[in-house]
Amino acid sequence: MVATFGCFSYGRLGTDRIRLHFRNAEADDQSPLARARRDQRLTELKALFEHAKRTEPRPLWVVGASWLYNLEAYRRLFPEPYLATAHPLPGRFQRMPLWGQFLDRHGDDRPDMAREFRERLDRQSTLERLERCFPLPVLGLEAPVEEFCDFYGV
Repeated sequence: MVATFGCFSYGRLGTDRIRLHFRNAEADDQSPLARARRDQRLTELKALFEHAKRTEPRPLWVVGASWLYNLEAYRRLFPEPYLATAHPLPGRFQRMPLWGQFLDRHGDDRPDMAREFRERLDRQSTLERLERCFPLPVLGLEAPVEEFCDFYGV
């Protein structure tokens, strides 16, 4: 990771791209994506993009890949032009926290999600379409850093 700001961090992908990362950095029992935490998440993202604007070369693109982009609580933190680029990324099983959708913020199982996955898996005759079994697919997104700077007022 290049830099971390609360729940968000970024890493470099070559010389002209950065990839966003998210983790629950909250110390209390409240969801990091709760509506009450939205302003805090936006503040963290603003700081992240202030840092990127100051330290990263141009042109610069921002890349995201996560199942979290399926959740409105996560989507509301990002600019619309970035969200508009969302598309499924098939076959993203390694080094991808795709399995996190089966756990809540405490690390406990989410039986409803696991049940849906197993039901879909039972209908598959081969592993070629395994990604279709996950309730929330990995979505890939990409936009120029300027979209983020405008959105967060950087």
